[in-house]
Amino acid sequence: MGGPVQLFFANNTYFHPGTVIALYTLGAAFGALACIKLGDILGRLRTIFLATLISMIGAILMASSYSFAQFIVARLALGFGTGVYTYKRNAWPETCANVHLPL
Repeated sequence: MGGPVQLFFANNTYFHPGTVIALYTLGAAFGALACIKLGDILGRLRTIFLATLISMIGAILMASSYSFAQFIVARLALGFGTGVYTYKRNAWPETCANVHLPL
């Protein structure tokens, strides 16, 4: 590693960069599991809207992170939002589809 990534992890040698990358997947798993109840409470459209909002906040935090802890929280938030709308968007075409199909 070199460049900005090396400078970012220079003070945090105990925390492997691969662990930070894996936090995105961990957040996505928690987001998909949260859809079990979150989708029932909010509904499909509001859940997708909330997931997009959380993902946007996570992306903004990750792009503007100035500390290692903020970068970790941003990865978890972005992963959580991605997990939610990856789980929920599969039923979106059924919502928008025409019920009467031509024969």
